[in-house]
Amino acid sequence: MIEFSIRRSIRKTVGILVHPVRGVIVSAHPNLSLKELRAIVLKRAEWIIRKQNLLKNSATLHPTKRFVEGEQLWYLGKQYPLRITNDKHDKHCKEKHSCHGASEHYCTSSNLLPTITFSGEAFWIFLPPGIRQKEQEESLLRSALVRWYSAQAEALIRQRIEIYRSAVATSHPLIVRVRQQKCCWGSCTAKNALHFNWRLILSPLPIIDYVVVHELCHLKIKNHSRQFWSLVGSIIPDYKERRAWLRQNGRQLDI
Repeated sequence: MIEFSIRRSIRKTVGILVHPVRGVIVSAHPNLSLKELRAIVLKRAEWIIRKQNLLKNSATLHPTKRFVEGEQLWYLGKQYPLRITNDKHDKHCKEKHSCHGASEHYCTSSNLLPTITFSGEAFWIFLPPGIRQKEQEESLLRSALVRWYSAQAEALIRQRIEIYRSAVATSHPLIVRVRQQKCCWGSCTAKNALHFNWRLILSPLPIIDYVVVHELCHLKIKNHSRQFWSLVGSIIPDYKERRAWLRQNGRQLDI
């Protein structure tokens, strides 16, 4: 028997999500009984097991980052090597590369925190010599990279929103936040706040545009009806291909 958790909401259909950490999540209307949901899960058992196996294989193909010299990091759909130096005077730690209006040189107020620079060909990280334990080093590097990526993501997403906003013809005042989201790339709240996953900055620009347009369209249509997808398609004609790419490759877009 497949174990699953239930998320209740007012909806017409039953949704099943196979999450790599939280397991199988069933979203359903409060009126549906546990017996009915178990029958639906049993009916979809073959699909669920196939998705679980894909997630296991994906975890093997895309192991957790160790943040070592030469390791490849994603940025806008391409991979760049990680270079680590303890020399704060290294020329690469001083070079600047334009990154969507955000600071390309991530600095901190502490001498014990990493400094990140993207040269256009590699990620250069100045690692203070005071960091001695490997576990501490990995944690600090990941935190610094997430903050750097988040800053780039917010700057770029705001730019793309301004490009596509007129196409959606919305007059809503926009609240845009970039944050760490466990299982979605973007969302639009009931109060029309747009939330985006910082990991989007790891994907190619056309994929970012698809997610931006998707959430902008939710400002006008809060569901995934035919009318909603028609609006998305009028702006991004190949949205199905972009959505499929994200579903297929999204698991590897992480650090």
